[in-house]
Amino acid sequence: MIEPLVSLAHSLHSNKGVYALLLGSGLSRAASIPTGWEITLELIRRIAAAEGVEDEITDPEAWFRQAKGEDPDYSRILDTLARTPEERRAVLHGFIAPSPEDVETGIKIPTTAHRAIAALAARGYIRVIITTNFDRLMETALRDAGVEPTVIASPDDASGAVPLMHCTCVVLKLHGDYLDTRIRNSPPELAAYDPRLDTYLDRVFDEFGLIIVGWSGDWDEALRAAIARCPTRRFTTWWAAIGGNLQGRARDLADSRRAQVIPIENADRLFDQLEQKILSLEELNNSHPLSAKLAVAEVKRYIPDPQQRIRLHDLVFGEVRIATNQVSDLTNQDLWSVEEFRRRVSRYESASEILRSLAATGAQWCREEDESLWCEAIRRLCLTCRDGAGFTAWMELRRYLPMLVLFAAGLGATAACRYRFLKRLFELSAPYIENKILLDRFLPATAFRELTQEWELLDAPPGQRHTTPVSDRLNALIKREIPGLAGNDDDFDELFDRLEVLAALSYLNRTVSQDFDINQAIFLPWGRFIWRMQRSEAIRAWLLQADTERESWPPIAAGMFNGSFNRFSQLRTVLNVSCAQRLRR
Repeated sequence: MIEPLVSLAHSLHSNKGVYALLLGSGLSRAASIPTGWEITLELIRRIAAAEGVEDEITDPEAWFRQAKGEDPDYSRILDTLARTPEERRAVLHGFIAPSPEDVETGIKIPTTAHRAIAALAARGYIRVIITTNFDRLMETALRDAGVEPTVIASPDDASGAVPLMHCTCVVLKLHGDYLDTRIRNSPPELAAYDPRLDTYLDRVFDEFGLIIVGWSGDWDEALRAAIARCPTRRFTTWWAAIGGNLQGRARDLADSRRAQVIPIENADRLFDQLEQKILSLEELNNSHPLSAKLAVAEVKRYIPDPQQRIRLHDLVFGEVRIATNQVSDLTNQDLWSVEEFRRRVSRYESASEILRSLAATGAQWCREEDESLWCEAIRRLCLTCRDGAGFTAWMELRRYLPMLVLFAAGLGATAACRYRFLKRLFELSAPYIENKILLDRFLPATAFRELTQEWELLDAPPGQRHTTPVSDRLNALIKREIPGLAGNDDDFDELFDRLEVLAALSYLNRTVSQDFDINQAIFLPWGRFIWRMQRSEAIRAWLLQADTERESWPPIAAGMFNGSFNRFSQLRTVLNVSCAQRLRR
């Protein structure tokens, strides 16, 4: 299933300029800007203090009603405290405008979300921004991005506005501007708009799609009514909500609009990711990208730039979370069946598809200081393999998820001859994995001893069995998905052979002693290389290069096999003998 954020990015990219943003107080609150109602309550506290009320007022609204005999009204209260426009501007300036200390601490200034929206507007993806906020953070971010917005903050502005088709970017401030004492924030003020403003809104909602962020839908009755009465559904309505949870009136409105709900952590992360995905789509220049291709385009942009390390981290571990969540419902208690086995194999492969592409690309091209990121991603996938009660076969099959990503990363590192990084991957450990070293439990020959027959029969022709089924499946899967790792199929097969041989030799280096008797029985973590070594001159020639290059042979120079040619030569002999023994069975 395509992630909602990917679908939204694709919609924006494919329909440039046809979506309007509706931004609620959530964006300004993230910048520590108070809402209009919060300012009103604080002004009431000031009035009470000026009138000599000594006790702290816990409910300013109730106190005002009791003391003044009327509902709190922002404009009248502000007029009480500040008589002239200059005095009123000074009062509000303290609430909204950042002080030097605020700027230093990063508050009351445009957030990551404001900056990302401005960047999208500068590229023409966003032309209309509707906001219930009366600060100027959005306008500031737009101007910093080189966009001079048309600001509509009153009914007069709306009636005299330039037609939308002639505007580069419009900021429609439904509740007014903080330097204008006519801002709206009380329930009566939010119950109905001036007809001129309603007319303008009706046109926007009729002609544009809508992306809603940071708006609860609870208090703005007139705005809810404007959205609800729009008769057309030309474009999708997207509604971003924390955790994907919409309640009450917002839920009803979303249902009536058949809105697509996007679960988010916060607005900053949403718009930052949205901007990055759209930039990646631009680079792909493809109107119908696959999610994996989109993710790879992102990671390729992040890898060479040290300033993008946070985004790289968020992208990778976001996909780790998605992959583990997609298989979290596969319990160990389910009854055994061949059909269930096949279903689970498919689920693990589907869940890790994007991660495999990311891992192969990242391991091939990442900077040395970012290698630990890919190692940690694989470790976290291993959390799904922690011990637990249940059917042994299902517990064993959980290893397939990290195995898929480990092999993809290993192939990327091998393709780039990054043998030091490959050595790190082979030596990964995790406290919740038996024997600690992942290689011991995530090679095809060591991972699925309970499921040998099932793997051998999987996709095999009738009446036949696969000799190296897991290895063959990994080869076919990654070859099909990530063709850029090698020039052609033969090159990829040779690359896969190198990875498997180095993995087997590294395993033997840990399990075979220096004084090993070649006549002893030894377990070899087999793969498709055991029968390909008899046919492939390329892999044999590659191994024989070490006889000439010795300690300079790249895998040995990278520290594999204790950095010793003699140790490698011993392990190679064990490998050749073990392969011959297995082929005779």
